[in-house]
Amino acid sequence: GDQNDVVLTPRYITDLMARLADVDRNSYVWDWALGSGGFLISAMNLMLQDNKRNATSDDERLTKDELIKSTQLLGVEKLPDIYILAVLNMILMNDGSTNIINENSLTEYNGKYAYNKNEEFPANVFLLNPPYSADGNGMILVQKAFEKMKGGKGAVIIQDSAGTGKAS
Repeated sequence: GDQNDVVLTPRYITDLMARLADVDRNSYVWDWALGSGGFLISAMNLMLQDNKRNATSDDERLTKDELIKSTQLLGVEKLPDIYILAVLNMILMNDGSTNIINENSLTEYNGKYAYNKNEEFPANVFLLNPPYSADGNGMILVQKAFEKMKGGKGAVIIQDSAGTGKAS
């Protein structure tokens, strides 16, 4: 809540937003204010379902499932206790490999994989429920993330006061 500006997004909303962003088995999804990891979990589930439908063999499906979990999801969370919650959630979803980074996405995170610091994460889907205490009611996170993307889609929860000019 109020003290740390963390609002965990309900599962039905994260599922809807991942579908709106057309997440499929070839998506590279990131969340710059990860929270509990709900957006990545929803995206991962859609990616795995799409892979199950489209893989031509069991070997292809298993190989792609591992790639999805190890290289196609990335989350950044600055609060250590919330970061641990996200890591535990991903482990409970049978994914201990996701790139989850405990850094400030605005001042510390450089756009690269967590485990391969020299390689840019090729994000083409951005999902976010921003902390509204950040500049522009959290829209600074949206701007910075989209600046690092070469293309793709995003789904962002925007505070109801955004239309008043408070968020830019």
